[in-house]
Amino acid sequence: MGLILSIFAALGGSVAGAAVRAGISMADQQLARKAGKAEPMMINGSLVGGVAAGVVTDAVGGGVGMAFWLGAVLGAAGADRLDWWLLDRLGVDRDALMAKARQAAESAQRQARKAMPISEEAVEA
Repeated sequence: MGLILSIFAALGGSVAGAAVRAGISMADQQLARKAGKAEPMMINGSLVGGVAAGVVTDAVGGGVGMAFWLGAVLGAAGADRLDWWLLDRLGVDRDALMAKARQAAESAQRQARKAMPISEEAVEA
């Protein structure tokens, strides 16, 4: 049970670290006032880094807190790029994977809009 909690804590830390990295990158872009369209902010943690950090901290006996912070450090360091590198090595097309994810998100959004009827009272408020 401790291993599972450590892995989830490390995954959460990895997302938090990636968010910090993305925030710093966006602030740097704003300060530099780069011309042109800014890249969209993508915040995603590293699955490989999260599992590795969770397993290591469980083996060391560091607990959930240590797993979170180790995941945060890996996320801030850009461990999510390791995930993309591994997918490239396995022959997975990143662009096709992102296109499928985008289509799934758009489909889920359409289904959610169909499932939730808009009442007139909510529109007036």
